[in-house]
Amino acid sequence: MATAPGSVRRHGSGCWRISLGVRPCRGSIAGLKQVVIATGWLTVADAALHSTPVDGRHTWYWAGAAVAGYWAVVLWLFRDTARGIEDIWARSDTFAHGYLILPIAAWLVYRQRAALRVLVPAPSAVGLLLMVPVALLWLAAFLVDVNVVSQLALVALLVTGTWAILGTQVVRWIAFPLGFLFLAVPVGEGLIPPLQEFTAFATVRMVELSGVPVYREGMFFSLPSGNWRVVEACSGVRYLIASFTLGVLYAYLNYTHWGKRALFAVVSLLLPIVANALRAYLIVMLGHVSNGELAAGVDHLIYGWVFFGVVMLLLFWVGSFWMDPPAPAPIPRVGVASGGATPAGLLLTGLLAVAIAWSPWWLVAGRFPVGGAAQGVAAVEGAAGAAIDWPWEPRSDGADRIVRSVHAGADRQLYFEIQQFPPVPGVEAAVHFRELNPASSQREVRDLRSRQVQAGNRTLTVQEAQITDQGQRMRIWYWYRIGDFSTGSATLVKVLELWQRLLPNGQGTERLVLVAPDDEAGSAVAVMQRFIAAQEGG
Repeated sequence: MATAPGSVRRHGSGCWRISLGVRPCRGSIAGLKQVVIATGWLTVADAALHSTPVDGRHTWYWAGAAVAGYWAVVLWLFRDTARGIEDIWARSDTFAHGYLILPIAAWLVYRQRAALRVLVPAPSAVGLLLMVPVALLWLAAFLVDVNVVSQLALVALLVTGTWAILGTQVVRWIAFPLGFLFLAVPVGEGLIPPLQEFTAFATVRMVELSGVPVYREGMFFSLPSGNWRVVEACSGVRYLIASFTLGVLYAYLNYTHWGKRALFAVVSLLLPIVANALRAYLIVMLGHVSNGELAAGVDHLIYGWVFFGVVMLLLFWVGSFWMDPPAPAPIPRVGVASGGATPAGLLLTGLLAVAIAWSPWWLVAGRFPVGGAAQGVAAVEGAAGAAIDWPWEPRSDGADRIVRSVHAGADRQLYFEIQQFPPVPGVEAAVHFRELNPASSQREVRDLRSRQVQAGNRTLTVQEAQITDQGQRMRIWYWYRIGDFSTGSATLVKVLELWQRLLPNGQGTERLVLVAPDDEAGSAVAVMQRFIAAQEGG
C-alpha cells in the first residue's frame, strides 16, 4: 500500500516512517537525522538529544586542536606585532584593559556552548579566501610602519583563520566574541588632538556662561584665580575607550535586537566626550572657588575617575529600562552543519591557514629584518651660518643621516634640518608633531594645523606648530620629500613609501623641518614663506 506524501505510518518494528521523499532505515539514528534535516519538526530539546553523537564531540576535539595550533603558530610568526600590542598595554593606563579582552571573549564563547554543542565544525573556503587580503594588509602596514593597522591585521588573521577551520555556521554563533577581540588593539591616540580641542572649547564656553572671565590661547586658558591647561590626559580618550568597551559588552549581554545594541554602543561612544568636557569644567570651577586648594594634583585624577564611574553607572541604569527579557539560549536547528569535516580535513585546513598567514612574513623576512629598526643616526652634518641659540630642536628617531643649517634672514635666523630615513621597515618618517616634539613640561604647544604655502609655481602643504619654550615663541613647519615629490600629507607619504619599499632600489624619505622665532603677530610666516619658495620652488 502506497504512503501519501506527508503521511505518517507505523511499521511493525515500532519505527515511524514520515513520507517526504525520505525513507529512514529501520531503527537507525542516521535515518532520524535525515528526517530532522528534511522537516525541522523536532523540538530543540529533541534535536540536541539526537544530534550530539560521539563523532560530533570527537570532531570538536580535533577542531579545537587545529584552532589552538593555528593561533600558537600565528602569534609566534607575528610575535613582534603581538609584542607591540602587549607593550602598549603594559605602559599605558589607557589601554591596560587589553589584558581583559581575551578572557572576556573566551567567556562569551563559553556562554554559547549549548548552541555549539549541536553543531559540527566544517571548514570554510570563505574564511581561507578572506585571509589573503588580510595577510596583504599586514604586509603593507609592516612595510610603512603603520603599527595600528598591522596589529588590527594580526587580530583579523586570528579571526579569519578560526573561521576557516570551524566554518561559517559555527562562527555565526561566536561572531561577537571574535569581533570583541579587535578592542584589544590599542586604537585611539589619533583622537587626542581633536578631543583636546573640544574639551578646551567646551570648558571655556561653560566657564564664560558661569559669569567668570576667561582668556584662552590654544590649550591654555586663564581665570582670575589661576591658569589651566588641557593636556593629553585631559582629552578624555581614556574615558572614551573604556566607555565604548563597556558599552559594547553591556549592549551584547542585555539586548537581543541589533538596533538597540547599535544605539547603546553609539551613546557609549558619544556620552564620554560630553561628560569629559563637563568633568573638566567642574574641576576648573572647583579650583576657582577654592583658590586652587581643591581639584589639583592627585585630587584632579581622583575626581575625574569618580565622575566617570558615576556617568557609567547612570548609563547602565538608564539602559536597563530598555533591557530585553532573558530568553532561553537559542539552539540552532540540527542539520545546518551536519556535513562536518574529518579530523584530517580540519588539520589540513589549519595548515592551509598557517601557510596563508605565513606567506607575507616569508616575503619580508629575507629582505627586511622583521622588527628591526635603524640604530641611531649614522651621520650629522651642519651647520652653515652662525650657531643657533634657542632650546628647541626636532626629534630624529630612526633617521640615518641629518643635515642641519642656520640661515640668516633680514630680521631673524632660520633653523633648517633635513632628516633622511632609509627605505626599510622599522623607521617612521611621517609622524604627528608629538613624536617630533621632545618631551618637556615647560614647553607650550599653542597651535597645530596644516598650512598651504607657495613653492614657486605650485602649492605645498606643510604641517605647522606654534610653541613657546623658556619664554621664546617659535613657529615650526615640517613636510616630507621622496625623490622630487614634496608633501605635508602623512597619508600620501605612507603610500609613496610603500611603493618605494616594494622596489628593488627604492628611495628613502626625507623629513624637512623649518624653525623660526615668532611673535603674536605671526611675523615669521613671510620669512619662512620666502625660504620655502627658494628651497622647493625649483
